[in-house]
Amino acid sequence: MFSLQGSLGPKHRGQIHTIYEGKQMKTYATRLILSLLTGLFCLAPLSILAQDSPAPLAEVWIVTPKAGQTVDFQTALKAHVAVRKSHGDPRDWQVYTSIVGDKLNQYTIRNCCVNWADLDNFDRWDKSNPDVLGDWYENVAPYVEKLEHYFSESDWANSNFKPENGPFRYYAVTDWKLKNGMEADFEAAKGTMSQIAINQGWASAERNWIWMTQIGGYPIASVVVPHKNFASMASGGETFSEFLAKHMSSGEAAGALMKKFTSSTTSTKTTMWEHLPGLSMGGDH
Repeated sequence: MFSLQGSLGPKHRGQIHTIYEGKQMKTYATRLILSLLTGLFCLAPLSILAQDSPAPLAEVWIVTPKAGQTVDFQTALKAHVAVRKSHGDPRDWQVYTSIVGDKLNQYTIRNCCVNWADLDNFDRWDKSNPDVLGDWYENVAPYVEKLEHYFSESDWANSNFKPENGPFRYYAVTDWKLKNGMEADFEAAKGTMSQIAINQGWASAERNWIWMTQIGGYPIASVVVPHKNFASMASGGETFSEFLAKHMSSGEAAGALMKKFTSSTTSTKTTMWEHLPGLSMGGDH
């Protein structure tokens, strides 16, 4: 576990679970992107952002414990994290559990942010410490019903996030499944909206977001919006659609941009995750 050598269960899939799909997507996604962009971060020129951006890759394991064995799984996972620390695991694995969605008994174990070469370095560490993976199989895997594995790549140029704006407790993750051949339209619309938000004063220390693209499986783009508490999720004041219209040529132009964004997708889903520091390797995320 936590390495490419440690898979179990079905083939790795990078899909979090669905709340809204299909025909509901068009109306919901339009409202959702407007509301999510009310939860965005810090004003920064692209040159500075590119210079200070973290590495782009994140590695994620999604674990579903067996029914009735969640407490046993948590206890075993906490002990396993201690084993990793004692062996000098170089990664900062953070653990989250789903609290909004149709499958609440899930845990995400995530490490960010690395380059491709870092994966080779970790693979060498993993192979030189076989008893760590052995501990997972012996003490944690018996409580696991399902395990999924994937990578994601962050688009820092169109994101607005600084850890010092936290610490954050909750993370709203919204995924869009992209239409075949429409990825470029989605990226163009996403980039235009994000740059207007970053450069025209919408973004602030209270508005944070990260754009990500799934590597492997279906073409999926995601936006992650972190929150310190539930109160920070409340909307109010100027909406992003109003802001967008004000900084474009017209409301019609803003509407056309939103339509370009939503029409390049086939479905959307959202899941809320809660960070669990007590099960993590350490650090606020």
